[in-house]
Amino acid sequence: MYRKLKDLSLSHIVNQDTKKIKIKDKKDKNPDPPDMKLSMYEKNNIVFDLFETLDKKQKKIHKSSINKSFFRDLNIFDKDENSVFNTVNNTTTLFGEISLKILLYFPLYNRDILQKRQNIIKTLLPSQKHMSSLLQNFKKSQENLLWLFHEKTEEEHDYFTGLYITNTWFSFLNEYPKALLLMHYYYTIFTPCSSILSPIVSFLISYISLRFFTGLNMNMWKFYKLFRLGMGGMLAPILGQYYQHIMMVVYTFIYITGGYTTVMNIIKRMEKCKALYEKLSSISELIKTVDALNLILMKQNAFKYFWNDELEKDFNLIRSMFSNYNSYGFFRNWGDILYKFSKISEHEESIANLMKYIGTIDSHISIIKTIQKHNICFSEFIKSKKPFVKITGLTHPSLSNNKNLVANDLDLNTFQNILLFGPNASGKSLLIKSLVINVLLSQTLTISYCNSIEITPF
Repeated sequence: MYRKLKDLSLSHIVNQDTKKIKIKDKKDKNPDPPDMKLSMYEKNNIVFDLFETLDKKQKKIHKSSINKSFFRDLNIFDKDENSVFNTVNNTTTLFGEISLKILLYFPLYNRDILQKRQNIIKTLLPSQKHMSSLLQNFKKSQENLLWLFHEKTEEEHDYFTGLYITNTWFSFLNEYPKALLLMHYYYTIFTPCSSILSPIVSFLISYISLRFFTGLNMNMWKFYKLFRLGMGGMLAPILGQYYQHIMMVVYTFIYITGGYTTVMNIIKRMEKCKALYEKLSSISELIKTVDALNLILMKQNAFKYFWNDELEKDFNLIRSMFSNYNSYGFFRNWGDILYKFSKISEHEESIANLMKYIGTIDSHISIIKTIQKHNICFSEFIKSKKPFVKITGLTHPSLSNNKNLVANDLDLNTFQNILLFGPNASGKSLLIKSLVINVLLSQTLTISYCNSIEITPF
């Protein structure tokens, strides 16, 4: 359904990402931690695939009678910064950007639907700044959120697997948050403490055993001297009179390196936990943003236009599962966090539906920003059996800020046929392109780069 649009949108990204991949390959092939940043191509591809899957499930079939050459000839989705899409694109999130591309790629022919879309855009005008601020904050979590949906590399899989119980016989314990919590504290508290304190504990146990089980009356200082005397054992004749000092240095070195290794293992485990937590907290940020946007939409009486029963069901499900992860800490309930992280794949569709919801709102807010930045008007949709187009002050979107631009008036209702002639480079093609592009914008974003436009959707 979105294959042609995806090809148009991503063709220029492939070459850029190929260069980046070559640079990465020259670096360490097995980094620890692995590089979990997604390329622009991966991120766009994930969002397109998620949106298409959702629309197919919800039976929202988008069909366009316009072929790819139309969009290429009119420079609609090209990488050029002056392309039509880049001119009208003021989205904040990637979800909004792709939602706007979908709007622009599938023109509508139903006057009532177009009028309803336009009315909603006008309704959102007073709250545009507040909603933009919310979307800007959410954008920080976008990368982590999209990472959850990409196909994990072997390095990424192995990196997080170490946080779980991997033994075949005991792997069922991964389904119990309390078991995961005990395992986590075993590795972060019990193991390091036992490693650091084991020499002292061994010394004390030996002293207690000698004193109380053999009945030998010896104070701890004398036992310590005896303990030092025993250090070195068979190496004493070889090391000579310095053997005690040498062995003390050796044992101290072993003790310190062992403690250092233990501490580094804790740090590495907590780094993994932090990375995992950041991925999980992106879902919490998604829930917060959706909740805040809903309150604004309710105040503006625009809530029902965007919201539906399926979103309500998905929102309640995700909120009950992932809403309490806003602060990172050593003594968090890591058993619950590890358990919830392992269950994300079971709720991907519900999470994706909320992402699409944010994208839809972002695309509508983008239209408002475009209106505020350029000389643009809302299209007026006329009810008529015959095609009707009347435009005053027509301009091309990419030239709308040019002060020396000469705008044109067109009334295609008065004349059935128009002869357009003039010398080369006089603007004949530009006029035709401007007309077609503004008709497309009217039947998609409900706006036009002109002073006024009256049109019947056709």
